[in-house]
Amino acid sequence: MTGSARGKMAALALGVACIGIGSAWLPWWPAAAADQGRSAYDHLAGMPVALLALLGLVPTTVLVALRQGSQACALATGLLAGAAGFFLVIRTVLHLPGPGALIIHGLIILAALAVARWPVTPVTLMIGALGLHGAFHHQVLRDVPLPSAVGTVAVAATAPVLPGRCRGPLEAPWQADLVLDMRCSHCAALRLPVLEALRGARITERLVARPSDPLGRDLARWGLAAAQEGQGSWDRYLLRMLGLPQDATRDEALAQGGALVARLNAVVLPDEALSREAAEIQALGFTGQTPLLVLRHRGTDAVYRWSGNLDLDDIRTRLARPPAPE
Repeated sequence: MTGSARGKMAALALGVACIGIGSAWLPWWPAAAADQGRSAYDHLAGMPVALLALLGLVPTTVLVALRQGSQACALATGLLAGAAGFFLVIRTVLHLPGPGALIIHGLIILAALAVARWPVTPVTLMIGALGLHGAFHHQVLRDVPLPSAVGTVAVAATAPVLPGRCRGPLEAPWQADLVLDMRCSHCAALRLPVLEALRGARITERLVARPSDPLGRDLARWGLAAAQEGQGSWDRYLLRMLGLPQDATRDEALAQGGALVARLNAVVLPDEALSREAAEIQALGFTGQTPLLVLRHRGTDAVYRWSGNLDLDDIRTRLARPPAPE
């Protein structure tokens, strides 16, 4: 392939990446559900990362289209490829699927390879990746709830009993914990099919309150208040509120919840209830992706976990074939 053809291919790849990132603000873009749990990487220097990416991609696309094969092209695309590589690593560690984002990162790296020049491209690629590593954090940050400094004895003594979120026989051989995010449309779509697949098991549903979500504690608190009232209130609350849009405000949530949420908002729950919820979710091995299902067998040490796109057939298979006692 000639240098001119490679340059055109690089410009095309970058152009498609620009369109993909720009489309992330459109209502039909599925990034909100796919990219949950990566909020620590949404902004840099107070600006949205997607906007910063466009500010780098657009001029680079023009540069590659006009000056194919130049040192400047290799330098600019190398920096962008380093940044794309950084975010690919973060997505892998946080177990974030987001196929649209993976395609965009891949196109940027492909463009850099198409106009690569030695040693400019590998050097700038490393600078881009390590620069973002230094600009963000020196360790991967997960958008998961952390329990406050509340003693376990105090928590056990003061946290309310929440019977409404539990269903199934108390002594069932299988114990299931289902962790949901009230902002997760994927959780809303999967909840009822998962409960149906788990029929016969003892199921406890839990609500995660992400630190990045200002409304997260309220949504979790309202849910715990509903669970304290009973299963009817719990189910009505989740049917009405689960999958609340990411950009919905507190006033919009109250309006959507109507009289039910207005009543739950008036319920006073001790802080220990939310702290215990966070501690129990953390103990399940929650890493940020929802829904999370943890299935445990009473008679053995068998523990199975699914997150994100829960495999209902696999869940049914596990329930139908209990592990042999050790």
